[in-house]
Amino acid sequence: MGVGVLTANEMMGEARPGRAPLGAADGAGLAGRPVAGRPRVVAPGRLERAYQARIGRLEGDLEASALVERGTQRRCERVEGRLEQSERHLEQSLQTERRLCATLGRLEGENALLRERIVRLGPGRRRSWLASLLGRAAASR
Repeated sequence: MGVGVLTANEMMGEARPGRAPLGAADGAGLAGRPVAGRPRVVAPGRLERAYQARIGRLEGDLEASALVERGTQRRCERVEGRLEQSERHLEQSLQTERRLCATLGRLEGENALLRERIVRLGPGRRRSWLASLLGRAAASR
């Protein structure tokens, strides 16, 4: 350091590295110079208070966003659960529909076979009940 400029260590009376403390050669020490006291602790200034207020607001925003995120996660899990349940229900409905279509196809085939069998075995077209009654009445006259 330059002449007449004291470092913080020298103000406190500590030796500079590699040198004797100031005034050690003449024995006077720092007695003749004004000694600066310990630094004063002061409250934060306007800028620091604004900075701390901003930090407080940001912490509040961070807490709010954490709550929103947690709520969103829960909602998302509920919606995903409902989606999975509806997908299972849809798959069950599709399986039931496939089984019903297969059963209906078998029944239609069986009906066609029965119609063919009736045509082969039957003596032609039968008269209706009313026609048979009217035919007997006409024959008895």
